[in-house]
Amino acid sequence: MNKKISIFFVLLLCLACFAACGKRASDSEMANWEKKASLEGEQSIEELYEAAKGEGVLNVYTVSSRVFDVAESFQKQYPGLLVEVTYCRAEEMIEKIKQNHDNKTYDCDLLFITNGDGSITQDLIPNSLAYKYVPYDMKDKLRSGGSDEYLSVLLEVPLLTYNEDYYDEVPIANWWELTEEKWRDKVYITNPTKSMISYTLFSMFIENEDKMLESYESHFGEKYEAIDNEAAGKAFIRMLIENGLNVVNDSDDVANAVAAPGSKSPAVGVLNASKLRLRDQGYPMQVCYELAPFAGVINPANIMIAGGASNINSAKLFIRWILGEEDGNGDGYKPFLQEGAWPSRLDVEGGASRKLENMNVIYTDEKYSSQNRDSFLEFWNKFYN
Repeated sequence: MNKKISIFFVLLLCLACFAACGKRASDSEMANWEKKASLEGEQSIEELYEAAKGEGVLNVYTVSSRVFDVAESFQKQYPGLLVEVTYCRAEEMIEKIKQNHDNKTYDCDLLFITNGDGSITQDLIPNSLAYKYVPYDMKDKLRSGGSDEYLSVLLEVPLLTYNEDYYDEVPIANWWELTEEKWRDKVYITNPTKSMISYTLFSMFIENEDKMLESYESHFGEKYEAIDNEAAGKAFIRMLIENGLNVVNDSDDVANAVAAPGSKSPAVGVLNASKLRLRDQGYPMQVCYELAPFAGVINPANIMIAGGASNINSAKLFIRWILGEEDGNGDGYKPFLQEGAWPSRLDVEGGASRKLENMNVIYTDEKYSSQNRDSFLEFWNKFYN
């Protein structure tokens, strides 16, 4: 073999070894952290609190503003413990977590995030970026569904909202109605390329082709005839776009377009049903609980410990608090026990006027939405620009 070529291959081999050794070192570090974290431990509240007093400020990244309320009550319950809450979109949060891990800064202790696009189960958990911790005395009190790989705090459902001061009754019964001229320029959603609320709903329209075909025929009185082999779910989204679909930045924009205080707007929009809490602030908002082929999709909101978290005892204590402690009655759970949100605990009633089991909703197929996100984005960008 040529001497230069031999040297080249030796260098490649060395680089490969260095890379492998670096990865092994990282794995070893996380293994040591996991052992220290003792995520299967059964520490009492008193033991966790005492240990947490020697830790620093607990850092929580969240996609829900209600976590600020949880942090406030947590600090009152446990004097001396401090919490810093950072609000960000899911994609931004994941990027922050990855940067923290790469830089070994581990600035985040807890993540409050949904898994609609499979980011937790397909990315964060496999790469040691997020870990599940379930308090030992709550394990038999949690609702099944979604995934057993993460810990859910509550179940949220994106539903179609309307202004009850404008409409005397539910304005539609079938999603296909929104593709008609009557609803031109009147439908609002958050951007599905950035928002799990819109993306998971659209993703399930595409996956559930049989249901979309059935609801099409039910509404239009004829069978769906595909053009260029376009699936019914994608045709529905395309027709929405062509009918003047309004794509806005965030949920507050949707809420204000549909039901700003004092307004009588004919608009409708997709929001998490938990936004019904805005009714207390004067928003004349109501939701469509029953639509064909399904009214909405269930998206669990989850709390996970960040890999490498520095304040592990504070994190465990906070998870107990946000789930209402052993009996579910703690103040930390109260921000989530309201109309339009369903607790993940089986022993807590919650504040929703309708039981989830009695609604026409389905669980998000997280594996499907994860595997098909790129193809959806390609499809979306083709028709919305």
